Amino acid sequence: MTLLRLSICLLSLFVALLLPVPAVLARDCPVRPEPATSLPPETRLGQGLLWRIEDTTGSGRAPSHIYGTMHVDFPQVTRLPPPVALAFARAEGLVVEVLLDTASQATYRDHMHLPADQPGLFQTLGDPLAGLYRVLAGRLGVGPAAADRLTAWAAANLIGRPPPRAGGVTLDEKLQIQARASGRPVRALETMPGLLEALASVSAEDHLTLLVDAICLSGTMARELQVDLGHYLRGDLDSLSLRAREPIHFEPAFARHWAVLLDGRNESFMRELLPLLAEGGQFVAVGALHLPGESGMLARIEAAGYRLVRVYGGRDSHALGQ
Repeated sequence: MTLLRLSICLLSLFVALLLPVPAVLARDCPVRPEPATSLPPETRLGQGLLWRIEDTTGSGRAPSHIYGTMHVDFPQVTRLPPPVALAFARAEGLVVEVLLDTASQATYRDHMHLPADQPGLFQTLGDPLAGLYRVLAGRLGVGPAAADRLTAWAAANLIGRPPPRAGGVTLDEKLQIQARASGRPVRALETMPGLLEALASVSAEDHLTLLVDAICLSGTMARELQVDLGHYLRGDLDSLSLRAREPIHFEPAFARHWAVLLDGRNESFMRELLPLLAEGGQFVAVGALHLPGESGMLARIEAAGYRLVRVYGGRDSHALGQ
């Protein structure tokens, strides 16, 4: 699994389903199919990170913008390109997936660890995966006792993401901090209870599969990250989407996972977003993979009667004067 699969929604990783973890999965890493090496065809809404949302009713309301983020603290991601920075500076309010506030962080911490009556991850994984997980966690400063009691999702988050930089904040955090500092409202498309409810349909077995895949791909994570990062910085949503859904070790589990994380949440996001778009002047920041595709947010915004204009990003970004 690429980093993008784990980081497409940072807040989805706040979830630990309170279900019994199955005492199975003592298995070796299977052979992974070769990933695609050629770029996929461009689609109409598959190129571009920043889009202007124009009201077609003649109301005179200021346009809004939607921007695809990547939930990492890399400077090349958190440093907004000039067209994006301008749109954000002019916005009257910020709309995000989930508020990154004290309450959300407390919920995250409350759900990081396994209940006392459940077996630890070492027993659940079995060797050789448990041994490899122990080594990977140790390299990140997490001792065996703590690593053993993490939930499967927290362990996958630990080893499947690059270590955070000292004092670093993700792009989503940075936007929320700056919007609040300027006195602008920050509103969310989802609450933490809503996210937990949505992910309740994902089985504990599938969450454990995410961890197994992260362990199995730990040796190639850095290389794959560079590929994902290149596609993101170009605003090539088509390639990002292909890589997120290309064949991996345990495809059925990931298909179920993405059906919840992307398709299902896009639908619920839109119910919250449409009243905010009616106000005008909003800057909407969501994970980049929420944007493209037939069930993506861009297509849903168009279906609601708005006009979309690409402002920044895409393979042909030179045509936009970038």
